[in-house]
Amino acid sequence: MFGEKIALIACLFLMLYPRFVAHAHYNSKDIPLFAGFVITLYYLYSGFREKNWKQIILAGLVFGLTLAVRIDAILLLPVFFLPLIFLPKFFAEFRKNFLLGSAFIASSAVFVFLAWPSLWNNPGLFFQALWFFVHHGWQGSVLYLGEVYKASQLPWHYAPLYLALATPVAILICFGFGLYFVFKELRKKTKVLEYTLILSWFFWRLIIAMVPGAVRYDGIRHYLVIVPAMMIIASLGLNYIWGKIAVFFPKVKFWGRVAVGGVVFLSLLIEFAIIFPFGDSYFNEAARLIFPKHLEKKFEIEYWGATLRQGTAWLNENAEPNSAICVPMATHLMQFYPLRADLSVGCVKGAKYLMFFTRYTYLPADLESVYKYSDQTPIYTISRYHSDLLYIFKF
Repeated sequence: MFGEKIALIACLFLMLYPRFVAHAHYNSKDIPLFAGFVITLYYLYSGFREKNWKQIILAGLVFGLTLAVRIDAILLLPVFFLPLIFLPKFFAEFRKNFLLGSAFIASSAVFVFLAWPSLWNNPGLFFQALWFFVHHGWQGSVLYLGEVYKASQLPWHYAPLYLALATPVAILICFGFGLYFVFKELRKKTKVLEYTLILSWFFWRLIIAMVPGAVRYDGIRHYLVIVPAMMIIASLGLNYIWGKIAVFFPKVKFWGRVAVGGVVFLSLLIEFAIIFPFGDSYFNEAARLIFPKHLEKKFEIEYWGATLRQGTAWLNENAEPNSAICVPMATHLMQFYPLRADLSVGCVKGAKYLMFFTRYTYLPADLESVYKYSDQTPIYTISRYHSDLLYIFKF
């Protein structure tokens, strides 16, 4: 929509976004949703712009497969079609657009049916699943700004603030300039569909996450799908900054652009390196300035268990022979990490080691009374920027 340069910058931003890279390694639902969302939007935009039936059928194919992975892909419909139908020329070509939209819905229905075997005996399951997710009732607890909330009782600002604090400052600055540029272009009625579509893509999911009573947890995981839109807007912002350098500093416009781009991408590389390989525990420079130590006591900083792999490697090298290891959270993940043959996993009487990552709301209530670990110093800790991600205690 905006040319190869914008696409390249957006891809670079995405490649250096720590939380996306982390989820790309182990998230089996939200990343397929993310990818399916992007590809479907591509084919829909191309199909309606070029009035191309093949593109529309391909959009239906990808959308059907995506719905079969996560039903909340249904959000794509308002994201794309609301900007489309509010274009004056949409009604000028109403018959053609109506037929294209009908072909998309019909092909999506066929492919979601084929890809979801449970529907073969019970087609109504699709609508039951949709109803279930609309009334999602997960009642776990969430640590946010140092307070513990029920997932349905979090403050409205959980989603936007978490997204802001989980995004490197360089991208946030470019995103701010990008929003300014987009609204400026919309006032000029330039590329109305394109800019409106990007804004719709970014804001729809975020607004839903801000509705009072909405269930929210796991940081930005449930709205990773808006990250590509954010990166596109940020790339437009960086390009806008480069344009202004050419206007105000024409004599040094080349080196000025190089300097700004260098600062942006060098800062992103540094941020990426600081947290690697635990990108889903990333919080930006502003968050670390506000909370210089122990972010794990303010937010749920680690929970996918990436730290368990490194902790298991340490135990393999250092644990006493024939020891039992208590892993009170995400115990099932231990089956994926090779453990020394003489070691066993289980919170049994006489366990020699206790290993857990610092998602405190998930710790069993009686863990302290059984192991009394809080008075002890861990023998092994994984930390990033003065915040602890995993502990191992020895008894």
